[in-house]
Amino acid sequence: MTASFLPFTPALQAPGPDDEELAKEIAEAMLSTSRKTFADSGHGLRSVHAKSHGLINGELEVFPCLPAPYAQGLFAMHGAAAGDAIPILKHLNQL
Repeated sequence: MTASFLPFTPALQAPGPDDEELAKEIAEAMLSTSRKTFADSGHGLRSVHAKSHGLINGELEVFPCLPAPYAQGLFAMHGAAAGDAIPILKHLNQL
């Protein structure tokens, strides 16, 4: 079986036609839940389950030998010299 790769284009990350309205509806629903939680408890508590967060600080090294189909976007950049690392900071919200 031969793998087929989809070349990256900015159109792949284009917002959908309803994304803005959907974001407003989600924000309204979350605010409504927060108001109800406050009315019920008298405290500004998180309105849904508790969530932990974390950060990872590191480096991403993209090797120059990466096969061409994978070398797209950030992975096409392997620094000014082969082996240069790209600094990263990753947010984790579901620890």
